[in-house]
Amino acid sequence: MLGHLSDPLRVPSRRHGPEAAFWELAWPFYLSGVTLEELEALILELDWGLRPTVFEGSHANVLQFCEQELLAGRPVIVTLQRLRRAALHAVLAVGVEGRQTGRAFEAHSLLLIDSAETEPVLAVHNARLTWATERCGKPNGYARYATAFDERKAALVGAMSIRSGKPQ
Repeated sequence: MLGHLSDPLRVPSRRHGPEAAFWELAWPFYLSGVTLEELEALILELDWGLRPTVFEGSHANVLQFCEQELLAGRPVIVTLQRLRRAALHAVLAVGVEGRQTGRAFEAHSLLLIDSAETEPVLAVHNARLTWATERCGKPNGYARYATAFDERKAALVGAMSIRSGKPQ
């Protein structure tokens, strides 16, 4: 968590320090999952000077929020819903892929780390969310979510960026 957890793989076994404080708040969600609002409350309760910003809205608006936050250098946790599934799935957005024309940058994909997928090989991401467009070029209400072994339609539901430093 932005430099506060020195050894994230050993969080459950730590008895003291930031890892122990984090695990004490996080373990109730370990098997059941956590909503963005619950994660925001957990981060604020840690009082590490991190400022989570939760954004929920339409697919297009969440996409715009993610792109803006990633381009500002902030990590973004994204929740998406695969077509014909009720459950939400959370992934970490680590980059934006697109085309640079002159000074204009036109994004077309989010690069993601999905902990439910295989580890990244020769890249920093193991999943990609590419926006779908209609024939007239307007964005659709869904995107194509692709991993090494699967590809499905999905819609973004919400996102949370994390800023460091106390509010001004």
